[in-house]
Amino acid sequence: MAKRKSTRVYIDDILTSISRIEAYLSGIDKATMIEDYRITDGIERNIEKVSEGSRKGIP
Repeated sequence: MAKRKSTRVYIDDILTSISRIEAYLSGIDKATMIEDYRITDGIERNIEKVSEGSRKGIP
C-alpha cells in the first residue's frame, strides 16, 4: 500500500494552485479570460487540484 502524503503537503499543493489561479487572472478582464481557452483550462485544472487536495488531505 502506498504511503499517504501528509496533510501539510496537501495544504501546500492547494496554496500553490490558488497562487496559480491568481496569476492566470492577474491583469485580465472577464472577456479575455473567457476568450482564451488556455487561461480557462489552466484555471479549471487548478480548481480541480484544490478540490482533490481538500478531499484527500484534510482528515
